[in-house]
Amino acid sequence: MSAARWRGAWALAAALWPSAASAQPPPVTPPTEETPRGPAEQKQALPGGWSAALVGAAQLRITDEIQEGVSEGGEPRIELKRLRVGMRLRDTGGRTLVQVVTNLNAASPELVDAFVEHRTGALRFTVGQMKLPFTGYRIGPFTDLLSTDWPLVTRVFGAGRQLGGMISHDAPRDGWFGSFGVFQGTQLRPAHDQGITLFYGEATTSYTDFRRGATLDPMHPELALRLGHRWPLGTRGDHLLLGLDARRDLAPVSARDLRDVGALEGELKLGRIQALAIGYGGLAQLTQREETAAVTGFFLQLGVHLPWHLTPSAGFAQVAWSPAFQDDARARGLRLIAAAPEKDRAAVQKAHGADGTLAGERSWTATLRWDPDPHLAFWLEGQRSEELRRGADLQVYRLRLQGQVLF
Repeated sequence: MSAARWRGAWALAAALWPSAASAQPPPVTPPTEETPRGPAEQKQALPGGWSAALVGAAQLRITDEIQEGVSEGGEPRIELKRLRVGMRLRDTGGRTLVQVVTNLNAASPELVDAFVEHRTGALRFTVGQMKLPFTGYRIGPFTDLLSTDWPLVTRVFGAGRQLGGMISHDAPRDGWFGSFGVFQGTQLRPAHDQGITLFYGEATTSYTDFRRGATLDPMHPELALRLGHRWPLGTRGDHLLLGLDARRDLAPVSARDLRDVGALEGELKLGRIQALAIGYGGLAQLTQREETAAVTGFFLQLGVHLPWHLTPSAGFAQVAWSPAFQDDARARGLRLIAAAPEKDRAAVQKAHGADGTLAGERSWTATLRWDPDPHLAFWLEGQRSEELRRGADLQVYRLRLQGQVLF
């Protein structure tokens, strides 16, 4: 990777990054569930005792990428990765919340969240378009990520957003917590929880894109259950958390949906240390015979909250497809190509010619995050990712510089 190509990016990083010659650093205050990152909501009083708050986040990203053996990369890519704008309405006692969030960047203008939530004691009832309750890590906001984006495991296992209803029990600082929901079954946004869609060469669909409409599939209910326990460690928000997550699609769509998905999650926050480990597993019905096959994955991350609001972290993610999945996808792809009309065969060959060649994916990530202000965050990140394919593996190296503004 040529240093000249990144001279501008490094100059920006040098201008923004705190000086090592600064005076005494500010106190270390890692984010906790009681004190999350970001500015406090600026509420505007409304008639009837309600209040409204405009919320938003914007992320600008510079990425340089090299595909080993394929490409030496081009010019660094600059993109407005996210532009989220939304509104939160709350009643007088703060027990009822109405939230609507949109994404307004040019690449994917769409509806993200649209739900109503009511709290009674430790219970919350939620109805609308929302994330499925599947791992506390994925339920959390992207603005709090130690890395620049979600790891590759969320593309397969989720959780994504669906229409549905959910009841949750919250543990204030310690004890048991849980959620149970019934959802429509169709993933509304294609970024996460794709299941086996791309593995079988099928296209994903955004059902909430403002530019084009898409009709939802007939309802095939998906049940989601999350149970966990939190043990406090001291009085500063430190804790040990263990969570168990399970989902079942009662009528999964062939070559698209996993039937069963599970995850075991462990999180430790102790002083400056923040550690996370999640293991995933999924089962789906094969398309060519009456059998099921498995896909597994895991994600590991370790971060350290340092003075000057710096957080270095390292992460590793992996997804592995069973040989039965690979053989089934290959047989299905060959059948689709053979059955395609002559005029469509080239397009079908392009879509399904590589089906079944993917055995797994993995990525290593090293990131430095800096939060100089509650409204601002910056990331500097290096990543190596691999696609493990029959015949030839693909390795990709990425260098990213990302800035975030919350408003």
